[in-house]
Amino acid sequence: DSHKWYTGASGGTERMRIDSSGNIKFGPNGEGYINGAAQNTYNSGFNVNADDFSTWLNFSGYQGGTTKFRDLIIGNGKNGRVVTVDGSSGNVGIGVGSPASRLHIKAGDSGYTGGIQIEDNDSATKSAITHVDGVLYISSNTTVDHISILANGNVGIGTGNPEKTLHVKYDGSGGVKFESTQWNIVDINSDSDDNGSNDDTILRFTNGSNNAVRGEIRF
Repeated sequence: DSHKWYTGASGGTERMRIDSSGNIKFGPNGEGYINGAAQNTYNSGFNVNADDFSTWLNFSGYQGGTTKFRDLIIGNGKNGRVVTVDGSSGNVGIGVGSPASRLHIKAGDSGYTGGIQIEDNDSATKSAITHVDGVLYISSNTTVDHISILANGNVGIGTGNPEKTLHVKYDGSGGVKFESTQWNIVDINSDSDDNGSNDDTILRFTNGSNNAVRGEIRF
């Protein structure tokens, strides 16, 4: 018991049918269909017994041709845009309407929930990355800012406001360890007086919020 629609004269080509289960099938083999048992779904290959049958969206554009691009937009049901695929560039935007790169994500809030989270396969732990007020933050537990990178290129480990090119903050439970199988564990090369020579390298020790110099080693 099915309702069928054909084009052409008697015995023409079947274009659509509604079967007794409520499935709405497009094409003679149900190349595209709406499952009557699962509302609000669009599927493909009802009568195609293969694992590699594909579903196309926006395969064609203006008048069924290929002269004009078409964007794909996924909404949230409240007139809001969630995902945008730019038809002309292939760029994908999440939370942004005009994606400027292959994947363009706009943070949803100022925390790690508004960025990207990576969850392990047993769902026990998560890592995260987000961008807030010009700073890139990376966390291994979605809570603590373990690495931060400022707009000027300063990198912080254990601090969200690195004051130098590399700023490591010791919180009492860790530190900095240099280990190597070679002799040159640490290589420091600088020109402190800007005279074009690298034979005036200084290793300086400071402490306190005012960076008071407590000692230095000159090479």
